[in-house]
Amino acid sequence: MAIKGLIFDLDGTLLDTLGDIHAAVNHALACLDMPCRSIGEVKSMIGDGVAKLIERALPKDALALKGDALKLFRDYYVGHMRDLSKPYEGIAEMISSLKGKYAMAVLSNKPDYAVKEIVPAYFGDAFSHAVGGREGIPLKPHPQAVATIIADWGIEPADIAIIGDGVQDIKTALAVGAMPIGVSWGFSDGQTLIDNGAEYLCYGVHELKKRLQVLNRQYLSIESDF
Repeated sequence: MAIKGLIFDLDGTLLDTLGDIHAAVNHALACLDMPCRSIGEVKSMIGDGVAKLIERALPKDALALKGDALKLFRDYYVGHMRDLSKPYEGIAEMISSLKGKYAMAVLSNKPDYAVKEIVPAYFGDAFSHAVGGREGIPLKPHPQAVATIIADWGIEPADIAIIGDGVQDIKTALAVGAMPIGVSWGFSDGQTLIDNGAEYLCYGVHELKKRLQVLNRQYLSIESDF
């Protein structure tokens, strides 16, 4: 029963990417002579993929421009996705300490091209999978993408924790029977994660690492009783 696999969200969980996403959104809006969005507004729009982000950022009477805005966002973001983004404090050290102790993957609703560049740039080869949104594959909380990772690992879903700052991550974990662990430092309200079924909510990186250690000690203790 010990946790053997960890599947992390990216934006708002491992990396603070808000500054670069905000810049790309406002670049697209400005190019279309649309009003720009505050960083707080953009923060509240993140989580369901870039198409939904752009839809939320556009004025309701300008949704016909969604395709143009999406292309402008992507063209800008490709060259600027690492201008301001950085791991949250303590994340890089935590991932390094967990490497080799768990199977680890990143699953994000961020476009796959961005995930494939960003994850190795910040974390090297720590993750066996770095997967983003792809054509024809439903985004989280649909379980298809995470089920593929779990099948590749050959680990039971009950032995996997899915860790993220979004309701999408919690619902994904529940959909496949994995442990849902929320983090409070990202783009969502922590209470919302609890209300949607997070089994644990961690308020800092050290607390997350300690939670994983405690869980595994508990499971090992249970196993030793039989």
